[in-house]
Amino acid sequence: MTIMKEPYLPPSPHPQFNGTTIEAGNGTLLRQAPMTANEYLLSAIDHVDLKLGTGYAAKHPELIAAFMQASAIDLGTAVIARAIESLSNSLAAAITRTGEHCAPIIHCKAKL
Repeated sequence: MTIMKEPYLPPSPHPQFNGTTIEAGNGTLLRQAPMTANEYLLSAIDHVDLKLGTGYAAKHPELIAAFMQASAIDLGTAVIARAIESLSNSLAAAITRTGEHCAPIIHCKAKL
């Protein structure tokens, strides 16, 4: 059994780093991007070599690129889905609050 070389980033023990909001500024996000790409690269190499044999990743950079792209798309999709879920929950709560103040919605002026 091959053991992964790189310990991938575990969830943080600090609650402020496991939240559902992005509080970093653009400069921080820009500096973080290469670190994220590096994590994807190391993860791709480890996973490909584990599945297909040591050294396979080095001989097939196109596979590494595809793995990295899939990882980035997966993360981006999850972040967007979480944002949509949060927005839909907020909208549902607002509609519920509005409905409590209004009879037929057609004749209602929003009281948000």
